[in-house]
Amino acid sequence: MMQQCRADSTPIRRCGLYRPRALRLSKGRVGIPLTMLCPLTMIARTGPVEKSGRAFPRGCKMITDLPTLLRYFDRFHQRTVRDILALPTEADGWRPPRGEGEKAWNINEIVHHIAESRLYFASAYCNRGWLYDWPVPSTERQSDWIPAIEASFEEFHRRLDDSPPEWLQRRVKMIDTDGMLSGWRIMMMLFEHEVHHRSQIDTYAGLEGWDVPHIYGRSRESIDDLQEEQRRRAGL
Repeated sequence: MMQQCRADSTPIRRCGLYRPRALRLSKGRVGIPLTMLCPLTMIARTGPVEKSGRAFPRGCKMITDLPTLLRYFDRFHQRTVRDILALPTEADGWRPPRGEGEKAWNINEIVHHIAESRLYFASAYCNRGWLYDWPVPSTERQSDWIPAIEASFEEFHRRLDDSPPEWLQRRVKMIDTDGMLSGWRIMMMLFEHEVHHRSQIDTYAGLEGWDVPHIYGRSRESIDDLQEEQRRRAGL
């Protein structure tokens, strides 16, 4: 369900950006601004913090229920699948020329990590502990990559589809500190973590000269071609 934000958030400056505290809605509910789920959209829609001190403008849309969050996850998953499908056969087994530990993972291992981490965050969200407790299908061959990602998608839905709506607001203890995180923040961690590793794969692809899909189907050059028309519309 979408609900409009009815209360101001308290902006705090961090690394030059404003980050909202939990945004409270009517009846004490907490929601995730849709703009937080897509940093590019956040920049485009909000710009500088308003003079009122709001980190998000009045009327910004919020995610206040699990079905809406899961629908976002579905689209997010599709973009991960798209980027993995775009990789050529040369990507199978490709690894960076130097590094140790995670820095030396090949693409097969990164795909494996994306799949396993979805269920790591799901385990924490369900308050079962921060556990890698799901047997990840093999990613040893390129033909295994998409089946493993799809299997993690199905397992993620199996664990969360029927979970209580109040779990979005329930606080869960961190793995290595006494800090507590709301369920919706754990979901944010999942999204940011996967974007990080998806971008890692795309960066490797770019360095090798392989095609990298445009995240929203538009290249920087195609936007250049539309600038004059945009200025005309804006009267600039």
